Amino acid sequence: MKKIVVFILILLIGCPLVYAAKVREPAASGTFYPEDDKVLKRQIDKFLDKAKEKKIQGKLVALIVPHAGYIYSGGVAAYGYKLLKGKTYDTVIIIGPSHYTYFKGISIYNGDYYKTPLGKVAIDKEITDYLLS
Repeated sequence: MKKIVVFILILLIGCPLVYAAKVREPAASGTFYPEDDKVLKRQIDKFLDKAKEKKIQGKLVALIVPHAGYIYSGGVAAYGYKLLKGKTYDTVIIIGPSHYTYFKGISIYNGDYYKTPLGKVAIDKEITDYLLS
């Protein structure tokens, strides 16, 4: 009887691990951008408020913005992100360098979410699976 109880306990304890979402923890939170969600939201709002609205002709299909600590690049990046105001989009693909490890080729995170100070961002599994195939 003891063996059955122990087996059932092990099974029950392990079940959530099998179905747990794979979440990518922030790599630069607190260094490239504020770790606190309220501070980060305020900083982003300030950048967007200062960026002047620009009109573009045609449909926006890609956006390239600088990649650096927000104190260095946030103001310039906000001009690009401001172009998205009022727009809808299905998928966002972020391309950036590896800050910590050198490797040849590309890396695609095939998890479920990216965790950010502002919440979790779902990963489009259909697109990541396609890119990995």
